[in-house]
Amino acid sequence: MVLVGSNGSGKTTLFEQVLRARIPGYRGEKDDAERAASLTLATVNSDDVAVNLLDAPGHPDYVGELRAGLQAADAAIFVVSAVDGIDQATLALWRECDAVNMPRFIVVTKIDLGRSDFETTVSMCRTAFGEGVIPAYIPLMDGENIIGNISLVNKRVHDYSSGERVSRDCNAEEELLVDEYQAPFLEGVITEADNEALMDRYLEGETLAREEVMANVLKAVSTGQFFPVMPAHTLSDIGVEDVLRLIERGFPAPTDAKPPVITTPNGAKLPDISCDPDGPLIAQVIRTTSDPFAGRLSMVRVFSGTLKSDDSVHISGHRELFEEVTTEGHDDSEHIGQLSGPSGVEIKPRKLAFAGDIVFVAKLNLAETGDTLSDKDRPA
Repeated sequence: MVLVGSNGSGKTTLFEQVLRARIPGYRGEKDDAERAASLTLATVNSDDVAVNLLDAPGHPDYVGELRAGLQAADAAIFVVSAVDGIDQATLALWRECDAVNMPRFIVVTKIDLGRSDFETTVSMCRTAFGEGVIPAYIPLMDGENIIGNISLVNKRVHDYSSGERVSRDCNAEEELLVDEYQAPFLEGVITEADNEALMDRYLEGETLAREEVMANVLKAVSTGQFFPVMPAHTLSDIGVEDVLRLIERGFPAPTDAKPPVITTPNGAKLPDISCDPDGPLIAQVIRTTSDPFAGRLSMVRVFSGTLKSDDSVHISGHRELFEEVTTEGHDDSEHIGQLSGPSGVEIKPRKLAFAGDIVFVAKLNLAETGDTLSDKDRPA
């Protein structure tokens, strides 16, 4: 999961709030120039779901790091400031996601600053991103202050005004507000999930169960054409728990995500892969850096199979098959060095990396960013 948004959108603040919500004792990372310029990886556990969360830089000068985040992720959360709007870099990245039907949802921040509102920002997002932009939650306001949100899935209010998340049923006034927004949401979900039987039941006036709605939200989001929107507070944890729950229930797991197309080093198509730890090894170098302690460090996303320390793998880099480049392709073999991966925000040694994992590989000297790692007897 990668967070995408312009500089100052509140993206990194949201990332930090998610970490505080799930990592006991976490106080936050130092906000410095290096942090703002690089792709940050953390893992959080939410119920029985482990989420690899990437925070991509918001400044257009670091678009390479941004694209690395998109390469590593199966889905994206676009963070949009109600005050600052959508810049051209964010719009361009949205279009790149559109081209591959990447699942996305949108978090609207800064509606508490009084210079814009949720409805106006949703309209702006729909104009920029398409008709699939539909609120799944609406803000609960106390005057100009956001104090929680209301779910359009089950009409439950999540009120944070006491300092804790308190869930309750809508009152009469809130019910009227929900009725205004819920019909477009449910109709959008059911239409994109292509569930005619459910649509018939809904149009006949049947109240749909939360579990059934969320199952169809997952189907709709997985198409890459339906984009739920939800509000979040700028400076507090209001809405963070609901963001996490939408990630858990509304985004496809790596086992359900669309795998990349795989070819041989000379361009011949190979059989489709799946996110299976027992499948053939297919992994990609997402990012390459130099660490003062570990030396050369490669961030690697494993799409299929299992990567092990000390394994000998095939390394292939053939960008000329997909784009015009001046450099020649290469094929090499190399031993995998020490593996490490995130546990919360800490990077700890690991022996294995399974399909769906994002890990760091030390001293992978022959592999460049964008190269493929595969089994030596099945090079890809």
